[in-house]
Amino acid sequence: MPAITRRYVVVPPDGENLCGFDYPQGAETAAVAFGDGTHVVDTAAAPYKPAVQKVEGGELLYVGYGSFDRRKGDDANLIEAAKKGYGATVAAFLAKGADPNAADGNGGTALIWAVAKGSAEAVRLLLAAGADPRKADSQGMTAGELAEKKNRREILDLLAAAR
Repeated sequence: MPAITRRYVVVPPDGENLCGFDYPQGAETAAVAFGDGTHVVDTAAAPYKPAVQKVEGGELLYVGYGSFDRRKGDDANLIEAAKKGYGATVAAFLAKGADPNAADGNGGTALIWAVAKGSAEAVRLLLAAGADPRKADSQGMTAGELAEKKNRREILDLLAAAR
């Protein structure tokens, strides 16, 4: 599937058929049409502005996630999304073509950060996109070792199934 190049990414509740829009009105209209649980992620929101909306009761409401730094690129923003552990934002940056094995300056991959946050949803999305559960950070810690250390059983099962 080709990467979404548009600014606004609509993430339906089933995680299928993500679509991109250049303008918020189109994204918002599509999200409401998809129905409750659909998200609109502004992948280039201005600093200190809300970046994620969710359809609830047929209306779009902002959720508590701020902007992403478009200057850093999709890979760095995927890592930030994984740190927050919010699946819709992880899905949006993966749809934009971010590398599921992207790592920060300390080698912390998006997958390791999703495990640290305890987000099984983000872990599931990253693994489905091809994240390598054996990739270690600069200290030699893998996602599986971190999940074991934090006793995250559901995530350990996901990681074991991905090997």
